[in-house]
Amino acid sequence: SRMLSSLFDAGLITMQDSGNYKRYPVRNGDGAIVDGCGIDMRILIARYRELDQLVRQAKAEKSAASAALRRYRGALRNLRYALATVTAPSDRVLTRIAGRVERVVALVGVASKAPSALLRRASALFDWFVERLMQLPRRSESASETENSTCTYAENGMHKQTTNPDPLEESNDNRHSADAEQLHLLEAGSASKRAYEPSLGGGLRQVNGRERQPQAVVALQDLVRAIPALKAYGFALPRNWADLARLVPQMCRLTGISDDACRRALEQMGEQQAAVAIAVTLQKYDRQEVKSPGGYLRAMTDRAAAGELRLARSIFGLAARNSMEALN
Repeated sequence: SRMLSSLFDAGLITMQDSGNYKRYPVRNGDGAIVDGCGIDMRILIARYRELDQLVRQAKAEKSAASAALRRYRGALRNLRYALATVTAPSDRVLTRIAGRVERVVALVGVASKAPSALLRRASALFDWFVERLMQLPRRSESASETENSTCTYAENGMHKQTTNPDPLEESNDNRHSADAEQLHLLEAGSASKRAYEPSLGGGLRQVNGRERQPQAVVALQDLVRAIPALKAYGFALPRNWADLARLVPQMCRLTGISDDACRRALEQMGEQQAAVAIAVTLQKYDRQEVKSPGGYLRAMTDRAAAGELRLARSIFGLAARNSMEALN
């Protein structure tokens, strides 16, 4: 079989078969096996730890490649939705951005066969374009804004966080117009991209004693627009973040998320971000995009612990997708 051939090529087993590959034991007068023809697994047993390490490494590489592929496809889908729905930049700017996106797609080629490093670089570029098109706050700015929005008192051992109800509104004095920013971006090319990357690191925030990357601020009305499943399942639409947090137990029961998965998310992400993550899980569960909501939430919790969770992008991606489906 293919597995035996692979083990043989790796030098982990040897063949002691007869000329016609028949396998049989040679027994002594007492019936004990003293010799035989077949597969000698002594090397495999002796090198089991090495083989186990190789298997774990291969699984990790395959998992990383799958994650990079999913992120690339999701980032490209979100960017195309943003290009189709956004109205702020001029048509000339949108055309130039779309042309650059297609050049990146052509460079990547068949995504399932592209190197993971190339997919990650392309995904980062697509995410950056989405942030600019959707006029999301820069990470360094969102970090300072969210740090100043945390209450100074605690109630029942849990921090309550308040945000500006219109966080995406920016004054003309604080930033250039979207057209000017996009033109500057395209003219600067990759150098502008590299100049922007230091802000991706941002500052670290503390949630229950753990450090995590700052999240871009999302308005509650944007979340409600991105999660129509709340209305579909008969939930009272939240009027503030506290209302959304009170819906967490009901959303968990509806999707089958365990108490342990919910508790881990609350401990790692905080009450508000965990509620947003569970709402995103509910929407994807309603669209039958996830088979295991509990496992999906645990994966989001792990990504939050690694500083790789971007809830704002998920929200705007879902909102853009819903808008496109409504138009069609």
